[in-house]
Amino acid sequence: MGQLSYAGIFMWFALIEQFTPVPEEAALMSVGYLSAHGQLNIYIAAVFCLAGLLVADSLLFYASLKGTLIIGHLLEKVDSKLLENLKLNFKKNAEKTMVIAALLPKIRFLSPVIAAYSGVPWRRFVLVNGLVTACYVAFYLFAGMFFYRKVTVLMAEMNWPAHLLFIAFVILILIASLIAVRKFVFKKLP
Repeated sequence: MGQLSYAGIFMWFALIEQFTPVPEEAALMSVGYLSAHGQLNIYIAAVFCLAGLLVADSLLFYASLKGTLIIGHLLEKVDSKLLENLKLNFKKNAEKTMVIAALLPKIRFLSPVIAAYSGVPWRRFVLVNGLVTACYVAFYLFAGMFFYRKVTVLMAEMNWPAHLLFIAFVILILIASLIAVRKFVFKKLP
């Protein structure tokens, strides 16, 4: 796949992923799956995934400090009780809240925003978020690798070509039946 794949991974997590409905957990597992398949080096891919996520988080943190319109619009869509609860927890115990928020799907995206609004210093945010995000990336990459290995074992245990042939045969019979029924029904209509 080459060097462009790693640059693409970085770009995906740093910029593109923030604007797509694809959960970053699924994207990380896909990278792990491709690594187990031999398409990517897992260690290099992990570095690029982590770097991309940290850049995205830092950009969100910085944008939140500046109070941009995009961040304001984003926060309008979040449940106000949840937002106030997270802000309060960030002020009381920033490290614990950052760890929990960085590990929760959908809340992870808001973690840098709320940390900035709560007055968490950038260095503290980068340190805690970096450590937690490294664990997060490792977990999902290895989950993707585990899934690949389990699928490979399952495929090896099955007589896969025979099963594909059977499935194709059933689909052809289903299509032929639907065509026959459709012709019969339309002949009966006036």
